Amino acid sequence: MSFLKSRIFTAPVSIVLIAALVFCLVPMPVLASGLGLGCEGGITLGGTDEKTVLEYKEVCFITGEPVEMAGTVSIRKSTRQDMVNITYTYNLKNAGKDMTLVRNVSYDIKTVEAAGGQVVEEITLSKNPSETVRAGNSVYSLRSYEFSSSRIIDKKPAINYFAGNMRWRKTYQVTGTNNMGSVTMEITGRSFGYDQSWGNTETSILNYEIMSEKTIGDVHDMWAGRAEVTVSSSVVEDIKYVENIPEQISFQGGYVKTRNNTSILEYYCSLPEFDAKGISTYKMIETRNSLKLEAFPKQVRLPVQELPHLRGHWAEDNIKMLFSLGIFSNVFNDNDGNGRESANAGFDPEQLITRAEFVAALVKTVGEQAGDVQEDKATASRRTRSVRIGKQEEEILSPYADVPVDHVFFQQIKAAHEKGLILGKATGVFAPGDEITLAEVIVLFVRALGLEKLAPNPYAITFFMDDTSIPGYARNAIFAAERIGLIKGDNNGYLGAGEKITRARAADLLITFIEYMREGIRKDYRERIFGYY
Repeated sequence: MSFLKSRIFTAPVSIVLIAALVFCLVPMPVLASGLGLGCEGGITLGGTDEKTVLEYKEVCFITGEPVEMAGTVSIRKSTRQDMVNITYTYNLKNAGKDMTLVRNVSYDIKTVEAAGGQVVEEITLSKNPSETVRAGNSVYSLRSYEFSSSRIIDKKPAINYFAGNMRWRKTYQVTGTNNMGSVTMEITGRSFGYDQSWGNTETSILNYEIMSEKTIGDVHDMWAGRAEVTVSSSVVEDIKYVENIPEQISFQGGYVKTRNNTSILEYYCSLPEFDAKGISTYKMIETRNSLKLEAFPKQVRLPVQELPHLRGHWAEDNIKMLFSLGIFSNVFNDNDGNGRESANAGFDPEQLITRAEFVAALVKTVGEQAGDVQEDKATASRRTRSVRIGKQEEEILSPYADVPVDHVFFQQIKAAHEKGLILGKATGVFAPGDEITLAEVIVLFVRALGLEKLAPNPYAITFFMDDTSIPGYARNAIFAAERIGLIKGDNNGYLGAGEKITRARAADLLITFIEYMREGIRKDYRERIFGYY
């Protein structure tokens, strides 16, 4: 006797976090442009080679039960003009569930330059994907795959931000012993992330709706469910001081830079309970669990810069770290706009830092170095110079009349100007020898991050006791910097925006900026959204 048994489960729309896309835009070594892991909701630790095989995990809901699959994903990438092609081949299994998954999917990523330095990527399937899931005696074969995805990249001097949207529908044909039918998955999502020289983090949000219709013996079984998957992929640089144990050694210790790469996946699903014959019941089973991948940390010892005259100074550790990182050096700026080199003892932490010195340090901090050129000393002039690149000779023009091309910080100032980090004090003038103020420093920080719009429009009012003395050009930047934790007032609530800063204070501000780039911004993309600590 045949009968029809149908039930559709409905539930509130849930936020689903899933890192289906992992990108690398600037220095950090995750997967290169476009789709990192395709759109399959799994985790890996990224790679940069044209062809890479990586450890990979995902959760499969196709059978009506969450099954944790593990294995590898092979990635092959090719580029032609403005198009990138990425192909992913997945080989996964769960031996305990007698389940395997083999998938091959290829995407074309077209890059379109937009206004304001933004880039739009349009992502489409380059050919029909293939996928086969074997679960016991049942085989799920991909019958149709509809897909649409796009993302925008907003490039700022110190960081690239990106956000994307994706939507797809996958339909599988089910065959097996006494078991035939289909399963359809509707998936929508969006992703958010950033990439910069001190780290990258990505969080994506996807919603799964799963519908199954199968004939099991003489029963026509229909069921529906939802799944929530949360994924966070992150790479961050950590810096620690390690003191040497032996006393009879030429240096007391040094800094170690460690790169940590982790991916976290949490999932929740509400799927039907099945009876002994594999037929769904009206009881819904809720399941929560998590997966994690963590790469072996990569460590690099930084050069040791001995600065014995700083021993006991309140900024000693910060200054030593910046010297080891190559952000500070023994090159200083004279008031006439030129540069000079000095011995270690010449680094005076209480001396006021110039605009040129600070901009050079900030450019090194954010990793935006100007390209190396070979200067022809015979043809160099104060405002322009001719350089030989290969067999061609090209004239280099300084963006500022008071920054000659032979200035010791010319390359950093030029790079900062081209990135929109600095605008000068007047038309064609930078004033490299002037001492920099705290307000100017904060403007540079916020402009480097591209976060000026965090301030209310058109006029921000801060909570500092000396708010009325904050210059108009810096008001919005100071509001934004205080909001994200880059600055705070003194014990009495005063900021002192107009104060000129010493090299020691500059070191403290730069370390705070680095800490924000390392950890502070990640809290907004990982901890706050994902909830992982």
